[in-house]
Amino acid sequence: MNRPISVEEAAALCREKTAALPPAAVPLSRALGCVLAEEVTARQDQPLFDRSPLDGYALRSADTAIAGEGCPVSLRFIATIYAGTDAGGLTVERGTAVRILTGGMVPSGADCVVRQEEVRREGERVYLTAPLAAGENICRAGGEYRAGEPLLARGLLIDSAAIAVAAGAGVSSLRVFPRPRAAILATGDELRPAGTPLRPGQIWDCNTPYLASRLTQLGADAALIRHAGDDRQEIADALLSAAEAADAVFTTGGVSVGERDLLPEVLSRLGAQVVFHGVAMKPGMPTLFALLRGKPVLALSGNPFAAAVGLEVLGRPMLAALTGGSHLLPVRTTAILENDFPKKSPACRYVRGTLREGRITLPGRQENAQMRSMVGCNALAVIPAGSPPLSAGEQVEVLLL
Repeated sequence: MNRPISVEEAAALCREKTAALPPAAVPLSRALGCVLAEEVTARQDQPLFDRSPLDGYALRSADTAIAGEGCPVSLRFIATIYAGTDAGGLTVERGTAVRILTGGMVPSGADCVVRQEEVRREGERVYLTAPLAAGENICRAGGEYRAGEPLLARGLLIDSAAIAVAAGAGVSSLRVFPRPRAAILATGDELRPAGTPLRPGQIWDCNTPYLASRLTQLGADAALIRHAGDDRQEIADALLSAAEAADAVFTTGGVSVGERDLLPEVLSRLGAQVVFHGVAMKPGMPTLFALLRGKPVLALSGNPFAAAVGLEVLGRPMLAALTGGSHLLPVRTTAILENDFPKKSPACRYVRGTLREGRITLPGRQENAQMRSMVGCNALAVIPAGSPPLSAGEQVEVLLL
């Protein structure tokens, strides 16, 4: 393992060396959570025609000028317009009114709509007791936007509102940076899938389920999940399969300097470009980043919490580069420590915690090999290198999960 580089340098390299996925057109039903690759502009005016925002009567405002409580204006009812009805052949002339329902096309001649609650209808006559202004209660054609106007900007993270705007503009598909396909590889003879019997010396694998679920939360698809024992050929075959099946590869275990930490050696034998091996952070110092056949490989520690930290600090910048957006980059803020942290921090240290109203509580157990105390945590406290033990009331930087 080389001299560890800083977390900031490692995160920058993960972004710099990871190329964005080529954009692809996807139907609206698959665009949620993707980043828009090109601007969406309006194909036509919205609304395309003058329409009513409510149930009422469309009429001429001039006919209501003298209306009052003591002198109601009487208009002749001539037709009903429903939403979706073509009212192009209908004209509202002096002294007439048409019944119009929400979304209905305002007919020619009418320049206002009165709420149905504000009129009295008797047979074929409609009575008003207050004047209306021209344009009242009418959504004008082009009032929301005009043809050619930008609607959705490139780089936008597509949410349900963006999908509604696209659909309302008649757009059925969007050109996006697709969700990245992630391959997950756990190494180690000791690992067994949850639910299977254990022999002495074996443990159940919690890293691949964690990575798969967290990557899904971050907008990636777990395209391949593999396990390889402590065997060079087995690891090599699994890595090649992962690089072929996915856009990014995440591994856990076998990345340090022990006798059976075979991953760095296997990557080198496969011709991978090792960008860095060793990051000045705790936990996760052995983390390695490489490019294998053009695909980014983030090799994380086998300790569960260390793997989780590596994913948050370095995996998210890598995913951000793949997806063409910055929404996946870790969000940082500051908080006040609710309780003491008794350890010195020779290297930059990440500590799990629960952030509420500007204060962060650190669970008592912070061992890298266990995830139980991670349950319910929503943040990592970031303790700078060289820090002494910290006391409650001190301010710390916080990375939001």
